[in-house]
Amino acid sequence: MMGTNKKDADIVMFWRQPYPEFLLQYFERRNIFCELAPFDCSGREISQAKGIIILAELNWDSKKLSDFYGFEILCQLRAEHRLKCPIAVCSFMPESWLIKKFPILEFPQHHPFIRLPASPEAFVKLIDKAEVADE
Repeated sequence: MMGTNKKDADIVMFWRQPYPEFLLQYFERRNIFCELAPFDCSGREISQAKGIIILAELNWDSKKLSDFYGFEILCQLRAEHRLKCPIAVCSFMPESWLIKKFPILEFPQHHPFIRLPASPEAFVKLIDKAEVADE
């Protein structure tokens, strides 16, 4: 766990090891919490977050990067935990390719996309422009 306290975070980011040092330095100065390992997706701890950023290529729970486990986490947060805050997805793959495989990205106002590599500021701007999900 890196950055700020998860319960108090404005933005929660789901990432994998190794964590890019430049992101850590940026996020330590802001109210951003970074989850680097599998967790129980308990919406109770992150329900007050202003937004969530998920790396599509998560390799948690022995998943391969090509499994795009981040999309499974996104669906759990929306369907099972009913989180309404914007949930952005970031990936090294092109958005057009990912939309074909994961149609949830067809709702960019709630699930904005950012192609990596990207600056830390771009992540925050992405969440700021996104909308809360509908009921």
